[in-house]
Amino acid sequence: MPRCQLRKSAAGRLLVARSAASRRNAHHQTRFPAHEPGAVARFCVSDNGPSGGGVPDLVLYPSLASVRVGGHAQLFARDPSGGNDVTTRAQWTSSDESVATVEHGWITGVGHGRAEVQAAYGGEVPSPNVAIFVDLARLVVTPAAATAVAQSYTWDTQLRATAVFTDGTKADATEDATWTSSDPDVAAVYGGTIDGLQPGVVHVMAAIGDVMGTAMVTVGP
Repeated sequence: MPRCQLRKSAAGRLLVARSAASRRNAHHQTRFPAHEPGAVARFCVSDNGPSGGGVPDLVLYPSLASVRVGGHAQLFARDPSGGNDVTTRAQWTSSDESVATVEHGWITGVGHGRAEVQAAYGGEVPSPNVAIFVDLARLVVTPAAATAVAQSYTWDTQLRATAVFTDGTKADATEDATWTSSDPDVAAVYGGTIDGLQPGVVHVMAAIGDVMGTAMVTVGP
C-alpha cells in the first residue's frame, strides 16, 4: 500500500517523507516545485514497487493536487523500466473535464469538485489515478467524536473525510486525505481507521494541503 506524508520546506518546495524503509535510501528523497500559491501536492510510493505487487506501473508524481478554478499544477510521469521522464510523451486523461483538464501533465482547474487524472505510456500498465481537488473550501471529519478500545487488535473505528467545495458540493476524500494523530502513542490512524494503543484522548486530523478537518478520539481500556 502506498504510504506518504506531505511536508513543505521553508524554501517553498514540497518535500515528501515516505515510510521508514524508503527514507533509509537517499535517492527516495524526492522534491518537486509548487507551481502556484495555494497549489499543494503529495507523492506516494510503495515499499514493494510502484504497484505494490511487482507490476511496473507508470509512476506519476505528485499523486494529489489541489488548485483553484483557473489555477494550474504540473504532474510528471516516469517510466519505471528505465526511470526516464515521459511527461510530454504520455497519454493523459481526466475523469471529468468539467472539473479539471490535463495536457502533457499540466492541470487546469475548470470547475468545483474532484476529478481523477491518469496517464499511459507505451506498453506500461496505466498509472494509478491522481486525485485533483478544485476550489476545496474545507474538510469535515465524521464522526466528530469517536471512541476506540486500547489493544483490541481490531480496527473497528472508522473516520471519514468529506471535501466541501466553495459552491457547497461535496465529495468523499477519506482515501485521498493525509491522516495524522496528535499522539501516536495513544492512537494511530491509517486512512481514517483508528488503532487504539493505550487509554487517552487524541485529536485526529485529515488534511489535503492546507485544508484540514479534525475529530476527537477517546481510547478506553
